[in-house]
Amino acid sequence: MELTRLMRHRPDVVVIGLRTASGGAIQEVRILRSAIPDAIVIVLSDALSLPLRRACLRAGASYCFDRTLELDALRLALTGLGTASTS
Repeated sequence: MELTRLMRHRPDVVVIGLRTASGGAIQEVRILRSAIPDAIVIVLSDALSLPLRRACLRAGASYCFDRTLELDALRLALTGLGTASTS
């Protein structure tokens, strides 16, 4: 994770892809949330199970999506964020 670069740029939205459901992946979400508390954190994962979704949300993710099944939901969330920022 390019945390130093992210902290320097202070993005409004950060999309992070989790390759595994390990504790290290959840820790990345936790670190990201701590480093950039105002950012919207979107987690994408293959085969996102309910326990992993809950763990990501507890770790600080704003949204969690299964990148193989929930692309429409991701698109709608991003569209909603874009609409909210222009209001």
